[in-house]
Parts: sequence; structure tokens; C-alpha cells
Amino acid sequence: MTLLQAFVYYIVRLVLYAAVAAGGIAIGIRWRRHKNAKTNEE
Repeated sequence: MTLLQAFVYYIVRLVLYAAVAAGGIAIGIRWRRHKNAKTNEE
């Protein structure tokens, strides 16, 4: 594996990890807001 291949592989892993983390956080925030809205209605 060349240095360039290793670098590209690292960047791809980093981007995928960032996307999964951002998606998880966004879903968590939306779910929490939805839960809070339900609680406030009652």
C-alpha cells in the first residue's frame, strides 16, 4: 500500500465516521425534541 492509498483510505474512514456521528446526533436531537413536545402536550 502506497502512502497515497493509505491517506485516501484514512480520509474515507474519517468522512464515513463523521457522517455516521452527525446522523446519530441529528436523529437524537429530533427524537428528544419530539419526546419533549409530547410531554409538554400532556
